[in-house]
Amino acid sequence: MAPKLYYMAVSPPCRAVIMVAKAIGLELDLETVESKDQLKTPEMLEINPQHTVPILVDADEDFTVWDSHAISGYLVGQYAEDDSMYPKNDVKKRALIDQRLHFENGVLFERCKTAFLPLFMGESQVSEDDADKLIEAFGFLEEFLGDNQWMVGDDITIADLSLLATVATVELFFPIDAERFPKMTEWLARGKELPYFDEVNSEGFDAFKGFMPNVDGYYEEFCVAMPIVLYGTILSPPVRAVLMTANALGLSLDFREIDLIKGDHLKPEYQKINPQHTVPTLDDDGVILWDSHAIVAYLVGKYAKDDSLYPRDLAKRALIDARLHFDTGYAFAAIRTPVRAVLFHGQTGGLTDLQKQAILEVYDFLNKFLENRIWLVGNSVTIADISLLSTVTSLAAILPVDATQFSNVSKWLKGAEDLPFFNVNKPGLESFSAFVKQIF
Repeated sequence: MAPKLYYMAVSPPCRAVIMVAKAIGLELDLETVESKDQLKTPEMLEINPQHTVPILVDADEDFTVWDSHAISGYLVGQYAEDDSMYPKNDVKKRALIDQRLHFENGVLFERCKTAFLPLFMGESQVSEDDADKLIEAFGFLEEFLGDNQWMVGDDITIADLSLLATVATVELFFPIDAERFPKMTEWLARGKELPYFDEVNSEGFDAFKGFMPNVDGYYEEFCVAMPIVLYGTILSPPVRAVLMTANALGLSLDFREIDLIKGDHLKPEYQKINPQHTVPTLDDDGVILWDSHAIVAYLVGKYAKDDSLYPRDLAKRALIDARLHFDTGYAFAAIRTPVRAVLFHGQTGGLTDLQKQAILEVYDFLNKFLENRIWLVGNSVTIADISLLSTVTSLAAILPVDATQFSNVSKWLKGAEDLPFFNVNKPGLESFSAFVKQIF
């Protein structure tokens, strides 16, 4: 029996999964979801309480997972003849693929939603600010490519297909400047030449155009020797997640403070190692990584004595990946949005109703994920717990968790206090809490 994929053609993440299946020669049983309301029926919520698409149900393996990035990794691991699109044992390449996937989820796709959502509300063009952010994201992709044919080396991976589905959709209404982004333009052209690209995307492109109005768019090697260097600030939940993971692994890190308020992350020497100018950034004897989720997976893969924090079991790993992407796209976004609104856009008067709703939605989803569980995946702590514990404790500093409404989340947070590495989170959390009190 072919794995069943619930999908909407208009959705780039859904099309990314279908392209991955085509690339590995896997036939999927495609089940069209007609509307978002369908995802909220009791039957569908039982399958996916997060009510998103795509959703994969692999009946033969008695396994269900959602989030396109997690699904893509699972399909390659379970069904591909080789693992070239998502290597099992090359932890460095896999970490870079993970970083690109989280970039697509937490940066590119998020900026696309922010830019285009107002168009559905009657606006006639993408705002200049949102356009600038999209252009900045294109610049990151240009840097990622370097001298490579694809996003991670000269072989196509699931990172390319995930990014292609999104970028090609954006290009329908927001043309990419070929002179400014020549590498990205060539990469996109190569992607469109894939034998399955038109077959998978044409219906989605037509559907997307039907939704959208006419739019006036805007158009030296750095490495150090051991010990492992981590650049960041303890105010940052993703940085604290890396620090907790390292402590759990017994790793000593050379921590170097990056003051975001003073703009340390924008200095040329920092952008040389991380053109996305985010924190954390890891330098492991010349292996440079950013995005906390990619970093923690790399550290476990390279340094852990066992794989309990990030099991090699494909089903468990796919679920962990899904929770990590939930952290990127939902939980951390619920922190970033109000903090940026206060710091950069002059918001006053505390959280808006929409910002409160976004945080409460995170708590609600987590409460469902933790139903009849102590930890997020399986019976022991994983990097999914570590990443989300750092984020959720920080969210709670902005809007406390109501133990009566979200009892599973409350128990999970209380259980975390007994973890030997959880103390690593506390100094940064205290600083973050004091920072939040100042700005809200």
